[in-house]
Amino acid sequence: LFGETVAINGNYAVVNAPHEDTGLSGQTALDTAGACYIFENDTNGVWNEVQKIVPSDRRSFDYFGLFALAISGNTIAVGAFRQDYDEFGNNPISSGGGVYIFERDTSGDWNQVQKIVASDREQGEWFGKSVVLEGNTLIVGASQEYSSGNINAQYGAVYVFERDGNGVFIEIQKIRPDNLENS
Repeated sequence: LFGETVAINGNYAVVNAPHEDTGLSGQTALDTAGACYIFENDTNGVWNEVQKIVPSDRRSFDYFGLFALAISGNTIAVGAFRQDYDEFGNNPISSGGGVYIFERDTSGDWNQVQKIVASDREQGEWFGKSVVLEGNTLIVGASQEYSSGNINAQYGAVYVFERDGNGVFIEIQKIRPDNLENS
């Protein structure tokens, strides 16, 4: 499914391959762990692949990049709505979801600098099913988020993050509509 989701900003484009099994050189193949490919537009107008990125804690069935991919300046946000672990790689919760932040360093390499999960993460909420990144603001969708522990009342929610002075995205708000109805 290479190219199911794409994002572009300036001379860089990011293309997902959410069913990609192989990781970076030397990493074990993991079923549908996912990957993204970064392309740069050169001075002749040709797009060249410059790097493949995968999350530092990649696991089978995470679907890294499926539906959720954004780039703004030197920052890329990639959702993995089926991933299970918190930002430290602990406390598994089935399909709680996560978003991975990559930044381009001075030598042009893209490196993972942060993993984000919802502050109130619960099973099956699919945090990271959609992402939007503009400057220092990141908005993350959790389309299956539910209320008060009632998994049968899936309303969805949007989480807003702002990048602080240290470059870290901090959750500042959770948005839900006033007139909640079960989907």
